[in-house]
Amino acid sequence: MLPYCDYVWPSIDDLCAISLEDSPEEIIVRLQDHGAGTVAVKMGNAWSLLATGELRIAVPALPAQVVDTTGAGDCWGAGFLAGLINGVDL
Repeated sequence: MLPYCDYVWPSIDDLCAISLEDSPEEIIVRLQDHGAGTVAVKMGNAWSLLATGELRIAVPALPAQVVDTTGAGDCWGAGFLAGLINGVDL
């Protein structure tokens, strides 16, 4: 299925659970080896790691008063897609 995905944005917890790797870089390489395009790994509440080809970009999270994390990943995905369709580069 990965060759048909232009963007993949799993959390590091999900990736570690389904792969035998525990390093974000190793997981990204494995996903790209299997055909994933751009990979955006959500690294908990502190940062995200974006990867396309050989390019790697660490993006720190903005400080926030956390009240409830329900839907946080969905909101992250919505923001990522909104940036893409509005021409924001990685």
